[in-house]
Amino acid sequence: MKDFTQILREYLTASVSGATATLDSTIDADDTTIALGSGEGASLQPIEGIFTIGIDSEFIRVTRSVDTLTVDAGGRGIMGTTAAAHTGGATVSVATLSDVVGSRVSGKPPRDNNSPSLWITYSEIPREDTGFFMLDALIRTFGGAGPKDSREIDCRTVHRLLVDRLNFVFNQATASGRIADALYESGGDVLVDPDTEWPFAQSRWNIEVA
Repeated sequence: MKDFTQILREYLTASVSGATATLDSTIDADDTTIALGSGEGASLQPIEGIFTIGIDSEFIRVTRSVDTLTVDAGGRGIMGTTAAAHTGGATVSVATLSDVVGSRVSGKPPRDNNSPSLWITYSEIPREDTGFFMLDALIRTFGGAGPKDSREIDCRTVHRLLVDRLNFVFNQATASGRIADALYESGGDVLVDPDTEWPFAQSRWNIEVA
């Protein structure tokens, strides 16, 4: 029997580059306004509303107006990272699921909540004479360390990145198998694990794999 969690892990953690711009000038660890290079804000289109960027090893939650990013309340050093100074000319990247989660995708609950992670459980039904299986998958997204309110926002952010990644899968080969399609069924609400008190967003998917 194939390890379908491994197939999903290979797809979800594959490196995908987000849109990029350049930091116009040096910022300190407590700055809440981030200037991009002249005209470079447009490269982040069609990003609208609140989104997450990465500069060096820090993730930051922001909104954008032309070439200026404004940090959301509590948005520096999110998802287990640390607010830090960054030098002008540094790359500003729109965060993707692989950026945020790294290799932390498992069929078991996370051992800690220091960094964003995914916990996948499923039941499988074979598709006759096709070699494919239909997974009824439940995916929980954790946002990492931080104050409770920030962790709840962060696990929603990881959930949105998960949706973006799975919505674009079509007949995608991985090292261990293939994902034919993924259909979002329901979820996205934030729940709290009663034992650990870690917040997570939960969603249900129908995923066809082989």
